[in-house]
Amino acid sequence: MRKPFALVLALAFAGTAFAGMAHAEPGLPDRAAVVAALDADPSVKAALARTDAARAEADGLAVGPHEVTVNAMISRRTVRGEGLDAGSYAEFEGQVTRPIRLPGKAGLDRRIGGYGVAYARNMAEDARHQAALGLAQGWWDWLDAAAQTTVDRQAVANQQRLLASVERRAALRDASRLDADQARAALGMAQTAAARSASGPRRLAMRGSSWFSSKRSSRD
Repeated sequence: MRKPFALVLALAFAGTAFAGMAHAEPGLPDRAAVVAALDADPSVKAALARTDAARAEADGLAVGPHEVTVNAMISRRTVRGEGLDAGSYAEFEGQVTRPIRLPGKAGLDRRIGGYGVAYARNMAEDARHQAALGLAQGWWDWLDAAAQTTVDRQAVANQQRLLASVERRAALRDASRLDADQARAALGMAQTAAARSASGPRRLAMRGSSWFSSKRSSRD
């Protein structure tokens, strides 16, 4: 239940989501992955199940309980005494019934069933919309985290080049050791920031995989 929702973020994190995005809008995930994630959302699946139940109830209201009913019963009666009527008799009884609806009741029942189906469909669309909002927020968060990771990695590369330049200048006595120490400190800070941001996309992908379970728990 968790995997389809995480598919969009997990594939992107693995670097494979963009390979299948030839037909997707720039900056958006693959449409098939999005549809799979929304279809697997427990709230969407539950809403669709309620829609199916509403259709079945509407069909029942349209038909109604007004079917022909056949009843049969057999009994035995014993007449004691003398005469022609004395003896044991088997008695049979049959009954055929069919309820009827008052004029206009059939139309009202069909309208009631239709309203129930329309309400269930609206709720299913709302559930899908809410799931799409959550998925979209996760996607944009992932893009932001991935962009920050790229920036921080570039900052590390820049600081490494700067440190190498300062150390060469220090060797030529064109820069002080303090300048080299400050460059090393700046490099360490950049590496720390890069390590921190590198875990962002993975953390968001894991958050996406647990999104369904948290929604399911909130309903339970």
